[in-house]
Amino acid sequence: ESGIGRRGTGGRGRSWGWWGVLCLCLWMWSAEAAHFQSGTVAWERVEGSTRTVVFTLRTMWLRSYSAESVFAGSGLDMRAVPGDSVDLTGIEPVELDVGDGSPGYSLKLIVQKASPDEDFVYGVSTVMHTYQPGGGDAFTAVLRGCCRRAELGASFAVTTRVVLTATQSLLPWSLPVQTVRAGSGGAR
Repeated sequence: ESGIGRRGTGGRGRSWGWWGVLCLCLWMWSAEAAHFQSGTVAWERVEGSTRTVVFTLRTMWLRSYSAESVFAGSGLDMRAVPGDSVDLTGIEPVELDVGDGSPGYSLKLIVQKASPDEDFVYGVSTVMHTYQPGGGDAFTAVLRGCCRRAELGASFAVTTRVVLTATQSLLPWSLPVQTVRAGSGGAR
């Protein structure tokens, strides 16, 4: 007897074991993959230039995210603290696409704030880019990557509209979503 399709110790019992392992792996991936918390993208045209802009990206990340020591730093717990410089990575590349077809920019986060207790790291990344003549005067720049909170979907995208006839974008500000469990002292 091959055991295929048998109930009891063969067939189905083993397949549930594999399903359990698969579910555990997916749960672990979603728990690990939730490191992007919030972010904004702003730009300002460089003085004296009509086609060069500096992008300023302000982002907040889960400090305890530990895939390959992403937020390793000089803190006592070996994680990032203010003043550290961190290469932003994820399951997919975290990059700024400036909207003109040129390759995306990888990002380095200069940490400005960090809290082990609140489990966040916040910082600023800057990118200077020159848009080539003949490509138009309006572009959509996108900060994108993976991952954010599992219930929101895996990838994230934060956009800004670059209009080269203006001198700068609006100065956006984004507040993170905080989840508080009922009965934890913070919720009523």
